[in-house]
Amino acid sequence: MTNKNEKPEIEKLLKEAQSYMNQNNITLAVETFKQVINIDSGNKSALFNLGTCYTMLRDFKRASEYYKKVTELYPDDAMGWSSLGIVFERLGKVNDALKCCKKATELEPDQALWWNNLSGIYQRIGQYDLALEYQRKAAEVIPKESSKETPIVLYNLAISCLNKGDEKAAKEHMRRAFTEGGQIDPKNSDEWVGLGNSAINERKIKEALLLFKIAIDVNPKNFEAWNNLGNVYRELGKENDTVKAYEKAVKLSPENALLLVNIGVYYQQLGNWSKVIEYSKKATKIDSKLALAWSLLGIAYVSMGDYNEGIRCLTKVTELEPFNNTAWRNLSFAYKMTGDLMKAVECIRRTGVVIPFF
Repeated sequence: MTNKNEKPEIEKLLKEAQSYMNQNNITLAVETFKQVINIDSGNKSALFNLGTCYTMLRDFKRASEYYKKVTELYPDDAMGWSSLGIVFERLGKVNDALKCCKKATELEPDQALWWNNLSGIYQRIGQYDLALEYQRKAAEVIPKESSKETPIVLYNLAISCLNKGDEKAAKEHMRRAFTEGGQIDPKNSDEWVGLGNSAINERKIKEALLLFKIAIDVNPKNFEAWNNLGNVYRELGKENDTVKAYEKAVKLSPENALLLVNIGVYYQQLGNWSKVIEYSKKATKIDSKLALAWSLLGIAYVSMGDYNEGIRCLTKVTELEPFNNTAWRNLSFAYKMTGDLMKAVECIRRTGVVIPFF
């Protein structure tokens, strides 16, 4: 219990600590919240915010201690239970995490965020049926009027549907997630492509796949969307889908040399040298100064044993990029394969390094 004289001091310290948190000065915030605890050991705000501070510092063990204290002193505090569940998951205590998050939904079943957090744990452990069930529950309790939680819940619902193989529903929820809040113009295919690119940068491959597909639904002639879709399929190891997407991109923009090089690089990975030659040759005709296309073409010719053509193409690369050491090394290898060791050595010297493999 605190007396009347202590309350002004506690309020002052809480404001200072919150100010430190807003400034991202977490260390000072922790020290100040602890001063509150020294005066009032059961101060709910200080205990909860200490849990939050230690979460921000990634000290999940200490965070769990303070959140647990909140749930012990204030067992009806749903936020305390949900927060404890989140840090338990970070500590690898999945069962405890689920119990805590379920407790939060029992205390406040109309709060979408608690259902969202519970669904997230099930999704991360691969129990997609339950993840989808609870994410749908989150969507059900969202108020009809605008809510800041709506995009997050709809986005996670889309991912849950995607994990379950329901692509149609996933697209619908993803569209709503980004358009109901006015984040993007739903009829602008390029904006969907931008979202897909952001997902790739964050290594969210499945999300990127879905976003590029939505971009194509909006504008089937968006060659960038098709090309990026191919990139995602390539990463997922889906060879047939990759080729189809790349071929579609090239068909839509046949004069785009970079698209031709991109599909050529993919065929290089597959070891299909005739296809590499086909596409890289087209690229050099469109842009005769695109060194990457000449390099790809030269490597393909060398790989197929046509060393003279390989040397011609790789020489072109060194002319376009005289300081490209990789190009000189490739050219050196081509000369070595013809038995012209003098020219092979000369090319290696252009890199500034002598490699004793002759």
